[in-house]
Amino acid sequence: MHNLLNVGFVGILTKAENEYASMYESRSALTTVQEQHFVEWFSGKQLSNIWTYGYIGGSNTHAMNDDVNGGYELGVGSGVNYVQWINFNGKQQYNPTGSVCISIHRMDSVAQRGAVLVGLMNGNSNATSNPHDAVTSHHAGFLKQHENNIYASSSDGTCTSTDTTIGGDAYKTYKSELGSANIKFYIDGSLEITKTDHRPTNILQPSMSGYHKGGQGSALITYMECYNT
Repeated sequence: MHNLLNVGFVGILTKAENEYASMYESRSALTTVQEQHFVEWFSGKQLSNIWTYGYIGGSNTHAMNDDVNGGYELGVGSGVNYVQWINFNGKQQYNPTGSVCISIHRMDSVAQRGAVLVGLMNGNSNATSNPHDAVTSHHAGFLKQHENNIYASSSDGTCTSTDTTIGGDAYKTYKSELGSANIKFYIDGSLEITKTDHRPTNILQPSMSGYHKGGQGSALITYMECYNT
């Protein structure tokens, strides 16, 4: 299993130090109202029913992966103008100027004219032509197009992205921090990109999307956490 450094302590604690009246109080004061907070481990035989799978065109591959740390796999098939995604089916609860999305995933090399996007998005994926330019749905997340590096991507109806210079074929921890003035993109805890242009203004939902225009590849995800700040 992949480990996230969010436990809050290391070592042996006394009973007085680690005893809480509730799980809520282990994370925050009881007097603090917690914003929407979602966690998914992508384990078990099938995808949790909190997710909705959708697609445009063709027959696509999507299933839990049986490999060690396989998680959920979204295959980017070889058909032309195919799109597929998992999301919350329009249950959009995340603030475009005050939320965080964390994921552990890998994006295998995508052949020419294919792409994968993981992050927060408004509505469904809508790219059926050039995977980069056509992702016009409001979003913020990490994009891998063709055999390129991972890009920090966002859209307010116009999609722009910035090369992180980091490849995506190995599992890494990705974090998008959406604020009122910018979006900060972290990979494995290091701030890689601060983006101020074409940021989403519509409310968002967790999403993982594959775009096919003759490209082949796949994305595998083992963890996602999203919350409002």
